[in-house]
Amino acid sequence: MPDNCEEFKGRASEMRDSDWLAAEDLRGLGDVKVVIDKIVRHRNVKFEDGKNQSVVYAIKFKGGHKHLKMKACIRKIMNDARGPKVTDWAGCGVTLYVDESVRFAGKQVGGIRFRPDVIPPGGKHAEPIKPEQVMPEQSTSEQSIEDEFAAAAALDAQEQD
Repeated sequence: MPDNCEEFKGRASEMRDSDWLAAEDLRGLGDVKVVIDKIVRHRNVKFEDGKNQSVVYAIKFKGGHKHLKMKACIRKIMNDARGPKVTDWAGCGVTLYVDESVRFAGKQVGGIRFRPDVIPPGGKHAEPIKPEQVMPEQSTSEQSIEDEFAAAAALDAQEQD
């Protein structure tokens, strides 16, 4: 093996170079609790498949470096949960999870689903997970990620008591 080569033991999603959060990033992690930082508008976006879009709205999560593309269903869910003013969505805790039944172009591909914590504006939310737990900068074992999620879930349970 050449000197500049090393064994990689991380998650498959780490091999995907993208600014966009995808099901692949969350697959196998169960429910992932995050907090919305803000809604952003991207202009003149070129996606990995070569398609261009003049405007893309997305959610930036606190502590995360990947954005979740704002699809109509997410926009409607957040509008119902927090109202039409997107600045009111900041600070809202949400749960992301993978739904393997999601279909695209007639094929079952899996996709990200989105469930907001419906708490009045100004209410207390769980702390966001660390971005390296969902989108590691460096390889970490799957077991350590699962341990950190278990610890985060325990903290959430304590806060609710």
